[in-house]
Amino acid sequence: MPPPDTQLYPEFEIILKNAMLHETRAFIREMIDADLSVTNVIHSELGMLNERLVRHYRIPGITSSRITKIPLAPHHYRGGIITHRSILKVTANGTTTSPIIRGVWLLERIVKSLSQKNYGFCSVIHAAVQSNIFLSK
Repeated sequence: MPPPDTQLYPEFEIILKNAMLHETRAFIREMIDADLSVTNVIHSELGMLNERLVRHYRIPGITSSRITKIPLAPHHYRGGIITHRSILKVTANGTTTSPIIRGVWLLERIVKSLSQKNYGFCSVIHAAVQSNIFLSK
């Protein structure tokens, strides 16, 4: 994927890029360690954020460069892996992003991979992603 257009996204820099990657890795680790429901991929009430990410997301409360687990209020619109900037970045072309492309990416990369391993929860994710794609059309 191409880097974001610097004219459209002047705030994008290496520190933010690294924080975005750490956010998703820490979130997945938390899902595994805390045995959280797979529905957290689509919607979650927690975030794994640091000072750079909360500034980017405009969420107050963290002043540390370390990734920290925080509760997310509904008005933050940040819950779930599909809202992580790292996921938005890999499903974008550098200037725009699309919920349709993101849904297809999620189905092809995550759900298909998990369903080949015969995990029963894939039908839940598949239905949630398909309904979100339908609603965004």
